[in-house]
Order: sequence, then C-alpha cells, then structure tokens
Amino acid sequence: MIDLILPMLPVLSKIGAYMGIIGGIFNCLTNTKYKVIGFTIWFISNTILVLWAYNYNEIELMYMYIFFFATSGIGIYTHWNLLKKEEKSHAN
Repeated sequence: MIDLILPMLPVLSKIGAYMGIIGGIFNCLTNTKYKVIGFTIWFISNTILVLWAYNYNEIELMYMYIFFFATSGIGIYTHWNLLKKEEKSHAN
C-alpha cells in the first residue's frame, strides 16, 4: 500500500497543506459540529504530512505533525462529546 502512496506524496503534501488551512477555517467557527469537522480535516491532513515528512527525512517536521495528529485526535474526541451533549440538550 505504501508503494502506491509514495509516488503521490508531492501532490498529497499540497492537499495536506490546503486541508490544514480549511480545517483552521472550520475551527474558527463557533458551531461545535464545524469544530468536529475541522479537527477531522486536520487529522487527515496531519496523517498525510507525517508520511510526507518521513519520506523526505524531515524528522523535526514529522515530530511536529505527529504532535498535531495527536492533538487533532484529542480535539475530535472532546468536541464530539460536546456535540453529543448539545444534541441531548436540544432534544429535551
């Protein structure tokens, strides 16, 4: 599978960068649902950029994207729980 991804990394890195920008826009919005979407976009973006940094031996960047990957996962988890609480309070 990784052999299929490696030739596409230059294009995927651009997609990952643009996704990072889009995720940032979503996270600027106040709606919790949009924040979950934003963190999910960041999660995917950081996955792509970790692969890119690893492939090009950009170790410091890879560590940074691994950290961002982890914080995106935490953001998804915390905001998903907030979203569920909001949905329950609107249902009552």
